[in-house]
Amino acid sequence: MFDALKTLVFGGKPAKERRHMPRVGKPPAINAYIAKQQTAMKITAPVTQELWDWLILMGWREIEIKSNRRKIRRLDDRVFSKLAQANQQDREAIYREILSK
Repeated sequence: MFDALKTLVFGGKPAKERRHMPRVGKPPAINAYIAKQQTAMKITAPVTQELWDWLILMGWREIEIKSNRRKIRRLDDRVFSKLAQANQQDREAIYREILSK
């Protein structure tokens, strides 16, 4: 109710409509950040197209960490290296282990 009133008075779109998942793009560069919900990790190794496609299917997107004011839990820098070095069969188990911490 308050959001609707605020939108009528100040104009613009409600916060729920402004927030959306970023578009899928090319694989991110080293030292970029990717995020899923309230969790972010730093890209510390080259990203193959196959790994990037898998991360996209899991819901990860590249974000601009400097302009993002949300409270985000940053994973350790070694996490991405673990995922990048894992083969396809082991990646799911490593991924679940990482997010459960």
